[in-house]
Amino acid sequence: MNKKGFTLVELLIVVVIIAGFAAMTYPSYRSSIERARASEAVTMLGTIQAAQQKHFINYEEYGTTFRDINDFEPAIKNFDSTQSSFYTEYFKYSLDSDNKQAKAQRADGSSILNKGYELVAEYNKDFIMCKVLDGSEDGDKVCSSLTDREKIDTYYPIY
Repeated sequence: MNKKGFTLVELLIVVVIIAGFAAMTYPSYRSSIERARASEAVTMLGTIQAAQQKHFINYEEYGTTFRDINDFEPAIKNFDSTQSSFYTEYFKYSLDSDNKQAKAQRADGSSILNKGYELVAEYNKDFIMCKVLDGSEDGDKVCSSLTDREKIDTYYPIY
């Protein structure tokens, strides 16, 4: 008698092997997604930084709210230029007029998430910093993947 087909044991072995591959690749997938989200923030901070530099050239001071920055109005829903911060789907962007910098912190809705890093653009510098928070290994991975430069203390300079 010649029966064709797979036994239950053979099917279970295939399922276990596929589950093993999925378990091994999932952390890499999550890291890639976080890196892509951080790239969005780098672009937004670069735009804010350039607009602040232009504003300083014209008025000899940096803007304290987004209304002050003439050349900055992102295409996002519910943007209020009178505020010094706004949220997108994955980040909270804020202006820190005391330290002359703009920050991007990982957020979900209106609450800040700790993903182990934050992005900072100082208006008078030619790069954006990816700061690793509290020695976070995940934050270090994300920050190092955004640049080919070496880490300086707790941050990586980006472009």
